[in-house]
Amino acid sequence: MMLDRPCLPALAAATILALPAVGGEMAHYGAQPRAVEAQIVTAPVVTFPGFEDSQRQIDGATATLVSYDGGVLVDVATAELMPGHGYTMWFVPINAPEACAAAPCTSSDVVGNHEAVQSDVSYGAGAIADADGRARFTTHRAAGDLVDPWFGHGLQKPMTAEVHVVIRDHGPMDGLSAAAVEDALTSHAGQCDPGKLPDFDGARIGMAGGYACQNVQDAVFIQGAAPAL
Repeated sequence: MMLDRPCLPALAAATILALPAVGGEMAHYGAQPRAVEAQIVTAPVVTFPGFEDSQRQIDGATATLVSYDGGVLVDVATAELMPGHGYTMWFVPINAPEACAAAPCTSSDVVGNHEAVQSDVSYGAGAIADADGRARFTTHRAAGDLVDPWFGHGLQKPMTAEVHVVIRDHGPMDGLSAAAVEDALTSHAGQCDPGKLPDFDGARIGMAGGYACQNVQDAVFIQGAAPAL
C-alpha cells in the first residue's frame, strides 16, 4: 500500500495545547469528551508516489493530525480528485519509526518490515468527490487494536507514532447500487479489478469490480516526543 517516496517539505512544528474542543470532536467518534493535552501536526497532501511522473503538492488541500494519550484524530480536506468517484482513506500508524530504514518510513518498512517498525494498515474513512473534485475525510482512532488490521500491531503510541494516510480511488459511483457504493467506500478493493487485491489476512477486500483502483494521494505526519503530562 505504501510506496517508496522522497522526503517531503518540512512539516509545521508540533504545538502542545490544552484543547477542550478536541474532547468535543472526539465525542463525535465515541470517545469520552474531556479537556486533553493534545499535539497538533500538519502535513502537505501530495500525489502518491508513482501516480504521476513526479510527486507534487495538492493545491488547496490540508491535512491535520491531533494526537493525545488516548488516540488520534485525522482530518484531510483535499482536491484534484475525479468528480463522482468514490475514495477511501487508509490509516497507517508506524509505532517504531526509529527502526525504519528511511525517514519518512517507506513501503519496505511499513509492509516488508512491519514487525520491526510495528506498523499497521486499517480503514480510515470514505467519501465521494464533489463536482469540483473535492472531498473530506475525518477519522478518530483510539489507542490499541484497529478494526480489520493488516498486521495486528494497532496504534500503540498515539503521540510519537509516524502516521501516514493514503487516499485510494475506487472509480465512478454513478449507476452502482447503494450496497456497492457502501462497499466501495468502506473496503480496500471494492469495485476494483480482482487482479489487484491485497493478500494480507486482515484486509477487508470488498466486492471486486472492473476498475483499476489506485492510490492517488497521501500525507505523512512526523510527530515529536510525547509531552510530559
